[in-house]
Amino acid sequence: MKNHEKEKYYEDKLPPYVSTASFQLYFINSNISEAELINLLAVVQNEMYFIMDTEADINDYTPAIIQLLVMPSNPSSSCYMLLIETCFLPNPSSTCFQLIQQLFCVVFNKENYLYSWGPLKSELQKFERYQLFTSSIFAHLIDVQAVFTKWFDAFLMEQMESDDVKNNNDDFVVVRAPPSMFELYFSSSEINRIKITNNQLWSLQDGLAYTLHKYLSKRDTCRSWAIGLDEKLTNCNKKYPSLYRHRLIKYSTYDCLSLMDLILFMYNNYLINGPYHESQVKTLGKYFSFLKNKFTAPLPSSIGKQQSTLSALIFSDTDDDSDDMLTVHELNEQQLSSLHHLVGQRLTTADPTLIPTTITTTTTTLFPSTPPYLGMGGVQ
Repeated sequence: MKNHEKEKYYEDKLPPYVSTASFQLYFINSNISEAELINLLAVVQNEMYFIMDTEADINDYTPAIIQLLVMPSNPSSSCYMLLIETCFLPNPSSTCFQLIQQLFCVVFNKENYLYSWGPLKSELQKFERYQLFTSSIFAHLIDVQAVFTKWFDAFLMEQMESDDVKNNNDDFVVVRAPPSMFELYFSSSEINRIKITNNQLWSLQDGLAYTLHKYLSKRDTCRSWAIGLDEKLTNCNKKYPSLYRHRLIKYSTYDCLSLMDLILFMYNNYLINGPYHESQVKTLGKYFSFLKNKFTAPLPSSIGKQQSTLSALIFSDTDDDSDDMLTVHELNEQQLSSLHHLVGQRLTTADPTLIPTTITTTTTTLFPSTPPYLGMGGVQ
């Protein structure tokens, strides 16, 4: 199944992913002030969990965007979503540029945890030309994709075992993926077997489909990213309309927010259902370090190859959906006319399908309150 076919399949079968997290969006470019950067530094210095991703321009593969999501340790606080536009940075000799360097230095501190979907170091190496990184990455690097295949296998086993226990114990509590009214081409057990049999990494899109039963659009992976997403930039590429920019902002933001939702689902499932002998793993960082040590060994390849060809046909990413033209049915000016985002403030929008954020104080999806707060734990 080619990329565009899989997109359409998930789109038809599943409700769209919509973040319920409240977040503040900042563009890090030549427009940002020293005061804003100092404020962001203060925020980053008080947090230890971050999600990072990158985007490159389709035209010449220029590294164009670094996404940095600051996950709040306080469940009542907003996330901070930073879109660092590396083609529109302040002058390297400016104080603002030095503050951006300092921000990365703080994020890369050895006490912190950097989460990504895929190997982060190789992605960040492409951005070394911008001299944003003045130090090595000492933080704990957690590639969630690398552990997800085996985690999902264990998760399904837990669900089967819990069914047996629950039949004999009315007091037993289990956290499951949200019930799905939608049948996908493969059942959870079938797709799990396919992934393990073929040593196949999960895509984030597939992971969300089979855990949270949501469709995360990946149509905008290959786009023109080096255009200046911040419309306030005087030197941004004016040939791209606001529609295009808003769409890319939503895509780049949702890539990080959806991974955060998946991370918290995995962790909260562990807190409720984790084996007793692993009870000393009581923080988000330690839990994923535990998964990293447990699940990064090579996947078994001797289970059988009967479904190899079928899985390659169904879930191979062989198509390059790299057209830069937006089809009329996907977005229109009327839909986006009510979109108003204030950089550095909580985003609000009248249409929850367009760069949606929590415009209220509801954080129950992000930080479940039942059972009592299963947040990210203590200092580590």
